[in-house]
Amino acid sequence: MELSRSIVVDYLERYFEREDIAIAYIYCNYKEQGNQTSDNLIASLLQQLVRSEPTIPDNIASLYYDQTKKQRRPTLSEWSKLLQSEVHRFSKVFIIIDALDECTESSGSRASFLTEIRKLQPSIHLLVTSRHILTVEHEFKEAAYLEIRASDEDVRRYVKDRIEQDRRLQTNISADPSLRETVIDSIVKKANGM
Repeated sequence: MELSRSIVVDYLERYFEREDIAIAYIYCNYKEQGNQTSDNLIASLLQQLVRSEPTIPDNIASLYYDQTKKQRRPTLSEWSKLLQSEVHRFSKVFIIIDALDECTESSGSRASFLTEIRKLQPSIHLLVTSRHILTVEHEFKEAAYLEIRASDEDVRRYVKDRIEQDRRLQTNISADPSLRETVIDSIVKKANGM
């Protein structure tokens, strides 16, 4: 599972440099949907909270040794209970879930993951990013939201920069300037603010 640091995480870490405040984040990626099960997502958040402590809590060490003997992974319920107990060790916990829409819905992972996240409230501060997906919007209909869209000019500038940085693209497009503009215009149109 890929974890990506973001400006928000960096800001929170600089602003809250106290031991009793924890920050955990998940970056969902459509290429990793097979690994992004609710169990793995909750376990990842737990791992990040535990890493911020000087010692591993007894309940986590005990579960680890117990599961090692039985040669099995903890269940979603076991991961979730551990995460809930870890959250209560801190005065504040920030959880960032980026690109939730890319977490698979078909296997039920997104729904069960969100069910476990809701069990942490009101003890956490939660930030979720997603494209406009009805099921995600429904889950957070009571939450404050901010729509962020790239302007066509932002996308145009990004595409031009990418073309200039990629020698292969530059070589293929430089022979025909109208082709370059056609490619850029097509991508801007298809991006639709993304």
